Amino acid sequence: MSNHDAYFDALSICDRLQPILGQVATSEVHLIAYLSCLLALYRGRAVGNWGYKFAVTKEGYPYSPDVQAAVDTLLHQGVLVADADSFLMVTRSGTEELALLRSLGAFRERDEYINGACGSTLALPTGTIRDAVAHAPDVRGALRMGQTRLLLTQSGQNLLYDQFAALSQAVGIDVADLMVPAVVWLIYLLEASADGPAPTHAPAHAGEA
Repeated sequence: MSNHDAYFDALSICDRLQPILGQVATSEVHLIAYLSCLLALYRGRAVGNWGYKFAVTKEGYPYSPDVQAAVDTLLHQGVLVADADSFLMVTRSGTEELALLRSLGAFRERDEYINGACGSTLALPTGTIRDAVAHAPDVRGALRMGQTRLLLTQSGQNLLYDQFAALSQAVGIDVADLMVPAVVWLIYLLEASADGPAPTHAPAHAGEA
């Protein structure tokens, strides 16, 4: 089996996005997995314990080889199926397997981050979320260099901590619904990008976005 964290995340993301979007693109699984990891960082969890790493493509899309391998495994096992346009759908066996995985409790915390990240698609189109993430400090730095490179290095994390510190003062670290800080942060990135290069510090009034 592929990386067990990526396997669960990919299946859980597809399960949560399918009722919202109707169809799920593989690139959206990578995007939401990355945003889920950022929500864990927001809560003070060590990125090194997330279970897999991310890079950014030259087009500005977060990408994880482990997530891709998990999607491929899920498709091979029939837990996911892809339609003629390569959109992903969870099968009945996938729903049953996910229910079993969730019942074990080992992934409960991960599912909380995934739920918050997927919830952001209720407020913002995935294309808008992707545009916002392209202005996250570590992604923006990679794009400026015009190369594919790892995300969430220590320097990238430090820049995100600066933004999240201000964000947590506005909405709280232990807010029950992680969709709230996710959407506020994404809107902040979009607004900052409209005014020019995004600063590394989130504004004090971020909670008003």
